[in-house]
Amino acid sequence: MSFFDSINPFKKKEEFNFDSGNAGANMDYAQPNLDEGHNFDSGQFASHPPNPMPQDDQRMTMPLGENIRQQRRKTKYKYMKYELYTDGACQPNPGTGGWAYIIEKIVPGADSIIVTDCGYQENTTNNRMELISILIGLRTINKALNDISSINITSDSQYAINGLSKWCTNWARQGWVKKDKKPVLNKELWISLMEVVDSLKIHNVVITYKHIPGHSGHPRNEQCDEMAVKAISNLRKKHV
Repeated sequence: MSFFDSINPFKKKEEFNFDSGNAGANMDYAQPNLDEGHNFDSGQFASHPPNPMPQDDQRMTMPLGENIRQQRRKTKYKYMKYELYTDGACQPNPGTGGWAYIIEKIVPGADSIIVTDCGYQENTTNNRMELISILIGLRTINKALNDISSINITSDSQYAINGLSKWCTNWARQGWVKKDKKPVLNKELWISLMEVVDSLKIHNVVITYKHIPGHSGHPRNEQCDEMAVKAISNLRKKHV
């Protein structure tokens, strides 16, 4: 079984109310439903990810914002800009990890459309959680491929940002061996990230990267951190 061949997403029993702006408080999760997915066009937001995550990973879905259908009617623009904010956590490191992302779809003439997702994994590292948060976020956005002009990725992980913007290409050329002749860690995640980035660039999607210091007061980064940590807490509660 490959790294991405198993997933255990959770789906909320009741539909989220986008009109109320409810962020999903008091969430109650039903059994996994693998037949649903993120749908930016219809206003529905379900918990099936664009691609599966490692076994024992659990997912929470917490959409935010106004009614998507109403926002879409307000604009005639086809190609949108997306902001992807991500974060990973691990307590201890290595140990139990959590990941989270916030996707903000910039809609000209209307409020932005915001969706979020987070989850957890056992026996992992902080760096892996940072990469996984970006990977799932990009694959989620990629489902709206005909609607994308650009994606800006914001993360407090220099490892993730430098890897994507500077190191990956050379690592691939060198057979995933670094200059010191040591193998590149998390190779399968880097390859998966390169694949989704390349698939977006083929369709002329411009991807930019921005590093911000962690815990510096950036609202979206703080929200992602809170979700990732909460995901870890939920896993620990499960084992109590």
